[in-house]
Amino acid sequence: MAAVLAVLTTGCASYQRIQHMQPPATASPARATPTGTWKALQERTPFSYTLPLPPAASTAIDGVYMKREPLVAERVHCRRCPDWLHEGGLWRMGFDRGVYRVLHVDAGWRTLGSYVVSGDRLVLFNDPYCVEDIGVYAWALGRGVLTLRTIDDPCAIRLRGKNLAHLPWISCQPPRVGGAAAVRWERPAGCE
Repeated sequence: MAAVLAVLTTGCASYQRIQHMQPPATASPARATPTGTWKALQERTPFSYTLPLPPAASTAIDGVYMKREPLVAERVHCRRCPDWLHEGGLWRMGFDRGVYRVLHVDAGWRTLGSYVVSGDRLVLFNDPYCVEDIGVYAWALGRGVLTLRTIDDPCAIRLRGKNLAHLPWISCQPPRVGGAAAVRWERPAGCE
């Protein structure tokens, strides 16, 4: 017993000496910002879980969109919240040449996946939260508003479809007038 106590005492004393030798921390670790989180998400690409990645070609839906879900109740912290829950707060979604990215700005929840557009149909796949599920939507874009209507999407017990189609998405791009971006346009709050 005395030998165990001696080892513990020596080990603790050595640990204290090492702690005092280290330089003091000068700054607290950087906190993630919504802008930084969105930028980091832009640098990621999907993995081809079940379907190959689509060709990197521009589509009519490409761009960044946002929506502000109303807060119905105070947000509850949970460790295993359902993915794709359409909880209140600011959401941002981007479509860029076959890659879609989604961020719940307030909670920091994010995902990405692949998409293809065919006429008025949008197909989502390769989402890490539902690797085997394919979502099919009808979409329309007009006057700076993207609307999605779920045709079939079993992802996350159908929560992805409920979330994406619940409210219209406001475009973060200036409207095009005769092929050029509008000169006087105010960026919607939440797009920065």
